[in-house]
Amino acid sequence: MCISFLGVLSLLLLVEDSVAFLHNGGNKQQLAASTRLFSLYMDDELFLMQSAQNCAASDTCSLEETKSSYENVMRIQSKCASGVIVGSPVCENADTSAELVALLRQKIEQGSQKLRYCFNAIC
Repeated sequence: MCISFLGVLSLLLLVEDSVAFLHNGGNKQQLAASTRLFSLYMDDELFLMQSAQNCAASDTCSLEETKSSYENVMRIQSKCASGVIVGSPVCENADTSAELVALLRQKIEQGSQKLRYCFNAIC
C-alpha cells in the first residue's frame, strides 16, 4: 500500500486536531480513535519494510516488485530522517535499512543486466 504525501498530511492533521480537542476538554474516546488510526499507518510502514525484506531474500520477486520495494524503503528512510515518522521500529536501526537498500539495489542491477542480456540475445 502506498500512502501519498497528502494522506500523511491528512493523518497528521487528524492526530493534531484530536490532541487539541482533548486538550480543550474533549473526551478520551476521540483521542483513542486517532491513536488507532495512527497505529494503522505505522503498521503499513512495518508491512512495507517486511515486504521489502522478503523481496530482497526471494528469487521470485520480479524486477518491478524489487523497484517498488526499493522506493518504499527509501521513502520510509526519508520519513525517519525528516522526523515525519518518530518512535517507530522502522526507524530504530539505520544499519539494517541501509543493508536492505544495498540488497535491493544489487537485485535491481542484476535484474537490469539480465534484461539487457535478454534484449541482446533471445532468452
